[in-house]
Amino acid sequence: MAFTVMAGKYEDNEINCKYSIEHETLDSAIEDYDRVSSYPWAYIKYKGRIIELWSKGHSPFN
Repeated sequence: MAFTVMAGKYEDNEINCKYSIEHETLDSAIEDYDRVSSYPWAYIKYKGRIIELWSKGHSPFN
């Protein structure tokens, strides 16, 4: 599995991971990320790197 979706909350000023699941494709990881994006923090990890996603409809280029 190449893509890991992680999400969670902050407890006592520390990151607390509440959700972690692996996906074979970026498309399925993005779908899963959309489901957990309401957590205070969420990201997709790929080969040790963090992929940050902007919400649909938001773009820094507009």
